[in-house]
Amino acid sequence: MTANRRRPWVVVFGVVLGAVVGNAVLLGPRTAVHAQDGKHAVRLLHTFRGHAKEVEDVAFSPDGKRLASASRDETVRIWDTATGKELHKLQGHEFIVQGVAFSPDGKWLASAGWDQTVRLWDPATGDKGRKFTVAGGGEWAGSVAFSPDSKWLVAAGELVPAGLDEIMPIWNVATGKRRLTLKGHANGVFSIAFSPDGTRLASAGTQDGEIIVWDVATGRPLQTFQDRANQIRQVVFSPDGKVLVSAGEDQTIRVWEMDGGKKLRKQRAFGKDVASVAFRKDGKLLASAGKDGTVKLWDFESGKELHAFKAHAGGIARVAFHPEGKQLATAGADRTLTLWDVGGQIPDKNAP
Repeated sequence: MTANRRRPWVVVFGVVLGAVVGNAVLLGPRTAVHAQDGKHAVRLLHTFRGHAKEVEDVAFSPDGKRLASASRDETVRIWDTATGKELHKLQGHEFIVQGVAFSPDGKWLASAGWDQTVRLWDPATGDKGRKFTVAGGGEWAGSVAFSPDSKWLVAAGELVPAGLDEIMPIWNVATGKRRLTLKGHANGVFSIAFSPDGTRLASAGTQDGEIIVWDVATGRPLQTFQDRANQIRQVVFSPDGKVLVSAGEDQTIRVWEMDGGKKLRKQRAFGKDVASVAFRKDGKLLASAGKDGTVKLWDFESGKELHAFKAHAGGIARVAFHPEGKQLATAGADRTLTLWDVGGQIPDKNAP
């Protein structure tokens, strides 16, 4: 590519993206960012404001009509994705709320807090449901996940005192009874994820650099992926369940093969920590978010970076795709959430 042919991309991308950088929380809805050929790349739909402190997590409802957010201000909030309006402010946790998840059947919203509780909420009304207390003597619950059939709820964090093997309780959602307790990590667990078929659970350690894949039926570990030099911030399964992708504090994304347990790829993603990764439902597009406030979109098969845009003035804690894959939500340290239209063709920034 010649300098003259490359220049329009740099100018257009740089100027428009620069506007987003400078006005990340000031831009109104439907602000567009275009690529060199004029094709729609990403478009800011809404900036959600209301949290008093950093936003730690964001999740879409199964129908995509609502967003849930968890914050250091000790609240959970539910938002209308079409209008950007706050629908419910959920209060009950007594410390930082770090994780949220909708049940796949849409009946419940779960939240995990540093008060060592996991709470269920009715997302339609905002009413409180069951409260699960983790009596492990640790410090915080930070991640929560439902099984694909909505029957089981698992929580993770730093649930036991330092020096003991970390635990991850699995509860029956209907009865509230604990079914299993997984034990294996040497330190706290930042992230947990069910496989698409619900038979496996992946967990990522905060300090030990391990990803453990568990048999959900028996509670036994099936595989361990070792990455001693890295603190893993998030782990996700691909939609087909064949690979795991991890986001790390060493500024990289790693791709792990489930059959054989091999590391398929390691790619440098940011100049700062990679805080989060998420797949579009077809598995072809991967989004990653960094502590520098940037979101990057990748062609998953090739590992090629397609597009990058600044979503927040501060760091990003979590990124999530809409169930239909046309929108992307981010949770930021600037106390806001942003919602982006990524349904158009994502151009290859390296293409002539």
